[in-house]
Amino acid sequence: MNRGVRSSRLISYDDITRSPPMAVPLRNKHPDGSSFRSLYESGSKRENMSKTIEQLLICGLCELRLTVPKMLNCQHTFCLECLGQCLQTQTDKTYIGCITCGTKQLLKDPDLTGLPSNLHIDNMLQMMHPTPSQPTSSSVVRSPVGSYQLENNLSPTQQCSKCQTVSETALHKCEHCISLLCAICWLAHVDELARQVGQLEGQLKSANEKLDHKMIEYKSRFSEINDEITGCFRDKMLSLQRQQTELLDSSQGILNDAIYSHEMVREKINQLLTSIGRPIVGSLDPVQLYLKLHKDMSAILEEVSLWGRERVLFNRVGTLTDTIIAKNY
Repeated sequence: MNRGVRSSRLISYDDITRSPPMAVPLRNKHPDGSSFRSLYESGSKRENMSKTIEQLLICGLCELRLTVPKMLNCQHTFCLECLGQCLQTQTDKTYIGCITCGTKQLLKDPDLTGLPSNLHIDNMLQMMHPTPSQPTSSSVVRSPVGSYQLENNLSPTQQCSKCQTVSETALHKCEHCISLLCAICWLAHVDELARQVGQLEGQLKSANEKLDHKMIEYKSRFSEINDEITGCFRDKMLSLQRQQTELLDSSQGILNDAIYSHEMVREKINQLLTSIGRPIVGSLDPVQLYLKLHKDMSAILEEVSLWGRERVLFNRVGTLTDTIIAKNY
């Protein structure tokens, strides 16, 4: 059944900033036997890598290095203290908003310590030595990830689309959002997909209730239609009953006229029989009396012959309003 087109919208998970896997050199060596390690030993490259990692550890609220990082459902991470200050400025304490993407996360408890920690950020914070506030012995700060790769002669091959972590191990690929995710981001991503499955279930239940509600309205409408049909035919039956009464009265009137005519003819016959029973002998004019009786007899016989020759018909041709009772002579 083709019904009116109504657009519907499903909640889709699309809060990952998609970026293609980073093309990085393979673990090959130059013909002269030197490895690609020399590419990463450049001071400028190590400094850029360190800055990139440092940017991941900056809180978007206070713009300082994260302390006690807490992760929202949208995967963005902020300081616990900063989130608490934001919540205090809100009139409605039932949700916490992300300043990065604008997502609002409902809170079951205003105590933000229950928010999940970003294990990836926690590990990076523990590995970052020295911190930016401490003096360094070198003008170049080497990131722990870069140091590990350089010291072990490793070359990253892929990059997480979410946290930008580079890794040699195979990343998880999401066929839904076409993103490559590290193990930590993959777990969070799966949790979000599971949450959305629950939302889809809620939408289906709501659709089921809506369908049942429409069915109730549909039945109610047909109940009204059935009442209209019943009322229409009740009026028609009353009209037919009135017409039936009128036709029966008309028919009875014709029958009553016939009964009256029949009685009149019988009375004439009886009167003539009485006249015939009297002797004509001794009358003043027997011939005239005979002629009169003969004339009356002829008239009565003619009436008897004509009586009942009319046909009473009921006209079924036309509509009921045109139905009549007629005499056909």
